[in-house]
Amino acid sequence: MLARTCLLCLIPLVLVSPLGAAEAPPAAKQKIDFEEQVLPLLQSKCFDCHNADTQESKFRLDRKSGLLRGGDSGEPAIIPGQSAKSHLLKLVRGEEAGLLMPPDESERLTAAQIQLLADWIDQGAPWPGPDGVVKEEKRTTDHWSFQPLAKVTPPKTKDAWVRTGIDAFILGRLQQKQLTHNPRADRRILIRRLYLDLLGLPPTPAEVERFLNDESPDAWEKLVDATLNNPHYGERWARYWLDLVRFAETHGFETNRERPHAWPYRDYVIQSLNADKPYNQFIKEQIAGDILGDPTGTAYLVAGPYDQVKSPDINLTLMQRQNELDDMINTTGTAFLGLTLGCARCHNHKFDPVTQADYYSMQAIFAGVRHGDRSLPTPASQQKEIRVKQTRIAELKSELEPYRRRPESRRFVSIDDQLSPDNPSPRLEVLQTRAGFGANPAGTDPGAKDDPGSPTRSPNLSGGKYSWWKNEPGKPLVAWKPGQTGDYRLWLSWGCGYESHSTDVRYVLDRDGNPQTTDDWQEVAQVDQQRFADGTKPARRAALWSGFHDAGIVTLEPQNALLLVGGKHGTAVTADLILWESVTLSPSDQSLPKPAFRKPVQPTHNVERISPVETRFVRFTVHATNSSAPCLDELEIFSGGQNVALASTGAKATCSSALPGYPIHKLEHINDGKYGNSHSWISHENGGGWIQIELPQTTTIDRIEWGRDREGRYSDRVPVDYVIEVSETGTDWQTIAGSSDRLPLTLPADTLQAASTTYHFDHLPAKEAQAGKQLLAELKQQQSDLKRLQKSDIVYAGKFMPPGPTHRLYRGEPLAKREQVPPNAPEIFTDLKLSTTAPENERRKRLAEWIASPENPLTARVIVNRLWQFHFGKGLVTTPSDFGAGGVPPTHPELLDWLAQELIAHDWSLKHIHRTILTSATYQQSGQPNPRALKVDAASQLWWRFPPRRLEAEPIRDSILAVTGVLDLKMGGPGFSAFEVEAENVRHYHPKKTYGPADWRRMIYMTKVRMEQDSVFGLFDCPDAATSVAKRSRSTTPLQALNLFNSRFLLQQADLFAQRLEREHPGDQQAQVKRAFELCYSRPPTESELSDSVQFIQAEQLPAFCRALLNSNELLFIQ
Repeated sequence: MLARTCLLCLIPLVLVSPLGAAEAPPAAKQKIDFEEQVLPLLQSKCFDCHNADTQESKFRLDRKSGLLRGGDSGEPAIIPGQSAKSHLLKLVRGEEAGLLMPPDESERLTAAQIQLLADWIDQGAPWPGPDGVVKEEKRTTDHWSFQPLAKVTPPKTKDAWVRTGIDAFILGRLQQKQLTHNPRADRRILIRRLYLDLLGLPPTPAEVERFLNDESPDAWEKLVDATLNNPHYGERWARYWLDLVRFAETHGFETNRERPHAWPYRDYVIQSLNADKPYNQFIKEQIAGDILGDPTGTAYLVAGPYDQVKSPDINLTLMQRQNELDDMINTTGTAFLGLTLGCARCHNHKFDPVTQADYYSMQAIFAGVRHGDRSLPTPASQQKEIRVKQTRIAELKSELEPYRRRPESRRFVSIDDQLSPDNPSPRLEVLQTRAGFGANPAGTDPGAKDDPGSPTRSPNLSGGKYSWWKNEPGKPLVAWKPGQTGDYRLWLSWGCGYESHSTDVRYVLDRDGNPQTTDDWQEVAQVDQQRFADGTKPARRAALWSGFHDAGIVTLEPQNALLLVGGKHGTAVTADLILWESVTLSPSDQSLPKPAFRKPVQPTHNVERISPVETRFVRFTVHATNSSAPCLDELEIFSGGQNVALASTGAKATCSSALPGYPIHKLEHINDGKYGNSHSWISHENGGGWIQIELPQTTTIDRIEWGRDREGRYSDRVPVDYVIEVSETGTDWQTIAGSSDRLPLTLPADTLQAASTTYHFDHLPAKEAQAGKQLLAELKQQQSDLKRLQKSDIVYAGKFMPPGPTHRLYRGEPLAKREQVPPNAPEIFTDLKLSTTAPENERRKRLAEWIASPENPLTARVIVNRLWQFHFGKGLVTTPSDFGAGGVPPTHPELLDWLAQELIAHDWSLKHIHRTILTSATYQQSGQPNPRALKVDAASQLWWRFPPRRLEAEPIRDSILAVTGVLDLKMGGPGFSAFEVEAENVRHYHPKKTYGPADWRRMIYMTKVRMEQDSVFGLFDCPDAATSVAKRSRSTTPLQALNLFNSRFLLQQADLFAQRLEREHPGDQQAQVKRAFELCYSRPPTESELSDSVQFIQAEQLPAFCRALLNSNELLFIQ
């Protein structure tokens, strides 16, 4: 017999087959007779355990479809035509570790019998008769939670106790058990229950009195509505959701580093609950919010642990990735669907109709999701403010132009024919109104927008557009003012391709810069604008870029201007990019077919190719950046193909300065072999600084590579003006590379200007200088404001990459790939109809829409059960994250379905379900025990009373702070820490020993550290955020009592409570006791409590009395 055991997915797979699939022998020439040869073998060896009735491991061999489908392992037992890949053959040959079938040694197959099976499979596994007919079989189930919602209505009853539909269902079950419900609780108990339940805070004495004095018949309903609208509701109930989605603000694992941008998701959950966001929308935003308008929600996907330390072992690295995806799949299954999908990772689910193929189809949906921060788009309102700032900055720059000190010229100076309205420049003056613009056609043909150029022609650098004017012979149309001194080669370009363009426009150098005076004009070129710069005629009629025309060398002075003057022929004149190339009038500056520039500096990666040179010291000096102090993530120096700059090879790094206080920006990162902003060096000098590498010995180098952030997340702090020098001694330096031959076209013009723009006022009269300084001060303020507005909010909400193919993995082993699977939900429920090439975001969107669909049988049931559980301490289904066959059926199935229907019918409003529960007589019952009912229903699962329970850690801590009067109710934003953090590579978290106002916010804002607990309240069963937690345990331990009684936090709060009582009722011990009881218990003390308390205070002092109250069960329990 072929019995099959359930193995953990981590048991190593050992294959001992001597033949690979490629070496499989050909099928036997003799045709195998199934009914005469194969069927008797299966009947005698296999059918005892794998027939229609037994089906060990859900595997049957008495029909061909069973062999093709396989059993719990997820593997098809046979693959017709491929015996070497067939699982059945591996089992009977003993090629699976720990598995040899049949398990009884006396029943094992002989070599001949095994070969018979192999030959049969290789011949296509023919199986005549009805048991060999293979039909597509869709899995079915009669399990209660997989069925559509039952259309139920509350039982009809005339019992006056019934207030809502909930009560009718509850009363019906109580009557079946011959039980009676408890009477309504006292009003003081009710308001305290409601506040602790919904807000996690006790009501103030004033709120209690107001409710007690409200004699209106709907007083309770009004109180419920007001409490649901209290913003502290979201803070209380968000904690339940954050437990479910394993939210924390550190990564976990060994290093447990911080996630400084995780907190916005916590605020997103709070705000969504307060706004009563429809639950179906809430679901969709967390799976696909990046395409649904609320991108913060996708932080749910990556809220779980993340192992930052990657292994060089490919097996471990692939397993790490599998674990990340498993976390997303399992959490999605448990949190939204109440399904343990993770159980199908290594084999088919043991209890539910979820196959291993289903699991990996779910994995294909999340295959493109990666852990990491993501920048959020700028809101529309903020974009409007940005435009206002940009306009004002442009105005200020124009006003400051007379005060500008020009820098020394670069090797290239470029001026386009068009500038953004946001960025006017004194270097371009349009003298006559343009008639329009010409747009280069798309494509890579000569002159087209994406023309890549050639060895004799520059690529299209025009930006894809040129300006044109109506031709006015002899009239200047536009002036370019480079503002430079020295000798420059002039490169001209224009728009060509039309017969209407002038054939003899002139470019003249205007020596005084005044177009009105013509006697100082010097003609430098006359061009035919119908043709390309090389004189050839375009092959088509289109708005093309001419390429660069060499107009020779000109000597410039700061006041000079280049004018474009209309020709004698043609009706149109065009203008495009003008380039001045600095020259030294040496033989090397002979005319070239195109400008000899390199591509602009890139934030991600730059290569400096040099003639081989021997050196020991290499220095990279930055003179200007596109913003702030320069940053390099790695400086690589190559000798042949080897990076000789690595610290691990003995190279030493020094620098002019390094930004203090930021471990991720230390000098040591410049040559540690790691890329990205988190492993970079930043100078401590605004706009400048140098970094130097000393090699272990003199070495011949031929290439230098560097970048600001090779991960592509940051593009600020990029060096735009730099030189690279070498020296054998460290004293005599030779320049080998730099930015002087790079064209800065890809960086914003205003950024480049700012990199080297300075203003000076000392030479001016005091009044004029003061006016200039005021303009400059305003400019800096506006630029600072603009930078703040343009700074994108960053959230740890995951990165989305194009997903590769996803395969089913045998036993969950990353290297044991089986067939490719498409992205899909479990087959038992639906078909998302996605192909294996579906876009990444479409996969998540389709899944989200299915989960949030009213037709989904699980989603609404699961969330209303959770709401019931959090209100009453237990759910109608007591396994809230397992609605499968391994879970517990509901105590009141009709009530569960009715609540789910109510949710959907009321636009998925969670507050509607809250209101329905809270206004029910069931919720308002007393919690007092009833001896007879306890015998029948000790767990109170029939809800004959409100079950009292101890509060969770958060409302205990928050209530203590509220009672003592120091609770800080500030909402949102970064949280506070309960730890002193030892910031080594492996973080160490030491619980704080002193506390102040910064620590007195609500506990929801305490930074959640994975695998660590607050020293006092963490002991009250706080989850460690390793996995989804649907229901916290309620342990009772000596450490809880000892910490609550003796901790520094409680002693401090007891003193603060005493100070509050003394401040409000100085010297009046009876009044202090009454006030303390009202604050802690929402009731006055009895006469005996008052008398005993006064005696205790007189004997032990007020702080000891306060300490006793803060440790009392009545404070810690919801009654």
